[in-house]
Amino acid sequence: MKRNLFSLLILTLVFSCAEKGGVNDKQVTNLDDFRTYAIDVESKATPVFDLIEEVEVMRLEETEESLLGDVYKLDALEGEYVITYPRTGDNHFFDRNGKFLRAFNNSGGGPKEYNLVLNSWIENDDLSIFDSQSMRVHKYTKFGNWIESKRIPYSAFSLAYYDSKYFLDVSRNPVEDDFHAVAVLNTKMELIETTVPFNDRKAISLSWGVDNFKPYKDGLVYNDVINDTVYVYENDLFRPLLSVDFRDKWIWSDRAVYSDFQKAQSMMQRNDVVYSFGSFVGERYVYVQHILNSRILNYLIDRETGEVQKIKSVRNGADKNLLIPIRWEGDRLLFSMRSTAVKEFLTELEEGQKEFREGTTLEEIESSENPVLMWVKFKEE
Repeated sequence: MKRNLFSLLILTLVFSCAEKGGVNDKQVTNLDDFRTYAIDVESKATPVFDLIEEVEVMRLEETEESLLGDVYKLDALEGEYVITYPRTGDNHFFDRNGKFLRAFNNSGGGPKEYNLVLNSWIENDDLSIFDSQSMRVHKYTKFGNWIESKRIPYSAFSLAYYDSKYFLDVSRNPVEDDFHAVAVLNTKMELIETTVPFNDRKAISLSWGVDNFKPYKDGLVYNDVINDTVYVYENDLFRPLLSVDFRDKWIWSDRAVYSDFQKAQSMMQRNDVVYSFGSFVGERYVYVQHILNSRILNYLIDRETGEVQKIKSVRNGADKNLLIPIRWEGDRLLFSMRSTAVKEFLTELEEGQKEFREGTTLEEIESSENPVLMWVKFKEE
């Protein structure tokens, strides 16, 4: 029944959309109505400072146990943040002012350990880790004590937990050859349903960061990076939320490329095409990234006006990609930034636009090699 509803919704959307990119010229009222946003990869980049209303900066205390690299993955629990590094298996805990609390690494070959961290999330103030090598979910206390492990019965490319359900990206290896990209399991790891239908089996899987599923409002969004459509899960159903239109730059418009590994590999080696994108969907704005000619390009989409702006993190010259997007927290997008770039970045903002969290000073940031966290609120004019 849910699949039929999904198909009906797709048809309704197709006939109700006038043309791709049409939203760019008018104001919309319901921001969660399906929209397509045209992205011009050749457009001129706007300095992000011109779009910022205010920022809040927090140091991440540097100790012998908390020497951090770039931060891409952060989860919040009661009064704390945990920063996870999938490649090493390290988990670093900080309080809400950036003071280091503890760390643990339970990587290894034992039944209570993980080999390759693909995803992690918080469940009732405990940290769950999806080990994509053993296809198991391990749950630990915030002190690293093992609680339980569960085996995932299907091969998943990404995994999320929400509303007492597990959501698996099975787009590369559909469940029982069922052509649906997402499998939903209960807490006993039993299949509830498959959803997000597709027509052609893809020859290759790519990721942007570590999470194809991200929180959005009281639900989830799903972004397969070689699919131009982002889906939202609400009322026990995935539906299309938005799509991006890269026009002739998007290689997957040719379905022969989509399903042929050799053709896909050949196209991806070109410098003038787009073959993946990542999105961070907020209630008003969407932050989009993609690679073109070995460079990461960044865009800010205003869902209210439909305006799409390419942005850069410097005032003059080519972008240095100083901002690493992590996730939305309310109306603020959380980024990480290397400590060496903070002073230069903040000088582009007025005094009333920048705030330091308690315990954070610019002097301390400059004396540390740890990155900082930066919450950015964009203008809503």
